[in-house]
Amino acid sequence: MRRENRRQKMRPAISCLATSLILLSIGAQLVVGFTVNIGSQITSSSSVASQDPALLFNFKTQKAWIFWSQDPAGNMTIFYRIYDPSCLQSACLLPPMVRLSSDTHNNFLPSATQTLDGKIWVFWVSTRTGNNDIFYKVFNGTTWTSDTQFTASPGNDIHASPIATQDGGLSVAWASDQGCSGSTCISNIFLRKYDGTAWQPAQQVTFSGRDYQPSLAQASNSTFWLTWASDRVAQDGKSDLFYKTINSSTMGNDTELTFSPHDDEYPSIIIVKNGAMAVTWASDRNSTFDSTINATVPEYDIFLKYSLDGGRSWSTPLGSVNDIRLNQDPVLIPSRPVDDIEPSAAQLGSGKIGIVWQSDVTGNYNVFSMSLFIADAAVTAVTPKQTVLAKGKILQVNATLTDLGWEPETFPVTLSANGTTIQTIQATVPYQGTAIARFSWNTTGFPLGHYLLKVAAANLTGETNPANNLMTMTIMLSIPGDVDGNRIVNILDLVAVALSFGSTPGNPKWNPNADTDMNGIINIVDLTYVAIHFGQSG
Repeated sequence: MRRENRRQKMRPAISCLATSLILLSIGAQLVVGFTVNIGSQITSSSSVASQDPALLFNFKTQKAWIFWSQDPAGNMTIFYRIYDPSCLQSACLLPPMVRLSSDTHNNFLPSATQTLDGKIWVFWVSTRTGNNDIFYKVFNGTTWTSDTQFTASPGNDIHASPIATQDGGLSVAWASDQGCSGSTCISNIFLRKYDGTAWQPAQQVTFSGRDYQPSLAQASNSTFWLTWASDRVAQDGKSDLFYKTINSSTMGNDTELTFSPHDDEYPSIIIVKNGAMAVTWASDRNSTFDSTINATVPEYDIFLKYSLDGGRSWSTPLGSVNDIRLNQDPVLIPSRPVDDIEPSAAQLGSGKIGIVWQSDVTGNYNVFSMSLFIADAAVTAVTPKQTVLAKGKILQVNATLTDLGWEPETFPVTLSANGTTIQTIQATVPYQGTAIARFSWNTTGFPLGHYLLKVAAANLTGETNPANNLMTMTIMLSIPGDVDGNRIVNILDLVAVALSFGSTPGNPKWNPNADTDMNGIINIVDLTYVAIHFGQSG
């Protein structure tokens, strides 16, 4: 099966270089449309490899559950830890490690999902039947069920990818060599659904014989998005990523997602909201110098491709090899490659995507974490109805808010004048859209002078760019009849009204400061108002 082939391609782990908790620190790195924050090291073993990480966000408890496999006593065993999601964006102490599998055979490649009733389902591969079969168990909030066998084909079934469905059930994709014949057939991808009561028959969804490592997600319209790795293009041992859509009546075509001449493997797909989706994977397209063999060799890193429009376009176009690299490993002395592989992604509530992966940066494979902040609501314009107005009048201020992130957002927005809070309103901005926040400032009691108006949007959970959360504009509170803001009513003010006489908003002659009664037209009333106050100053 592909797992064994894949392990042969990885370099053996080097003896331990460090035993303490390690933080892969690249800080908060601003990337297109999101920021990357490196989080806690999830495992810190110096003697046994921790691998096959899987991430689940428990929506009931708002905690991140991280599963992995480890070999503490001659057989692979599933463990897990429960974290606060903030630990995936900054370093935390290690919580207790819980053993999940108790079978004495090899148990590896865990994956997890949570159904609408709050139950957590964990799937993994076990060799207890004499070959690779998939088992699962369920956590009801208090206890785990016993192990249940999910597949029973005479061949190998590995790499389950479960996803809770909107109807309260779940679906599972996995790779299997059932039906394979001949030396060129490795495995295909199968899909099986649970309707809340019983498992339905398995459905084969890929047919090249060279497909493995599936990852499954479901969009808001109930369509499944399936990604997987395949070396079908050249059959030279180099994998590319593919995807397809599946719904109740149709199955889309296999579409190639990555095009690097190197290995692209272990995809993990998540769908956020309103068509936003992201795929992470491992690729050995980069290289580094290995001082032990005095040569430059490939090394695996974690990459990302995302779409904000339901897969119609991607952050890097299909056919391009310029995908986004997420991790940045430290330079080791002596120099050697660091392999970062097997990412698993999940949304950690609003505004954040968590990713866990395994890395041999410590010499032994351990599990690490990061968070992508994907929320960004910007104040993109501040438009007061007038920039010069008489003290005591009510100023209308419109602020344009733009959603530059991956989700619709609701948040407070505040207008202040020279640091004094004027008004706070709750704004809702649609996904990839704009909204207008409308403020009113009664200037009664404020002294004459210039005022710096500031519109500030509250920082969102997962905020990527706080710098665009505020915008300022200067206005002048003056005496009645002052149009040009010099605090004297003279011939210049009369001329300003005359030049814009008869205009309305949108007219080239329109001067909002000459609309003294704020009725949207400059007419004899405005001219008379200035004339009445002619000669006054303040």
